[in-house]
Amino acid sequence: TKDKSFTCTECEESFSLKSRLIAHLLIHTGEKPFDSTKCGKGFRRNQYLKEHLSTHREDRPFVCTVCGKTYKYKHGLNTHLHSHKVNTYFPCSECRKIFSSKASLDIHLRHHTEKTFPCTECDKTFKQKKNLKRHQMIH
Repeated sequence: TKDKSFTCTECEESFSLKSRLIAHLLIHTGEKPFDSTKCGKGFRRNQYLKEHLSTHREDRPFVCTVCGKTYKYKHGLNTHLHSHKVNTYFPCSECRKIFSSKASLDIHLRHHTEKTFPCTECDKTFKQKKNLKRHQMIH
């Protein structure tokens, strides 16, 4: 295993590369340095911006009349429309994905926050269970 010598001072998660620590720190600051040139929406990671920019491409002529999401092919739009058939839907605030249940949205949100193990004593959450256990020893 690689030496993880770069540690976050907020949550004690460790990284083998300084660049990964810097990217991780955006979770705590809420900073979104990657802005869409089409609509101005900000993103924490360049990867999320690239995914978002594909929604602005002109070769996506099929538009959902409920939420505005666009599709390259009609069958993609038709599949998506099923998510609106239930009375309630749960959109992700970070990207434009929509979920038919809050549980599905909560699982998806982990991809944005990279936090999966919450401390029951405070508001901190951790990506790795071992870091949560280490943290819980301070309570």
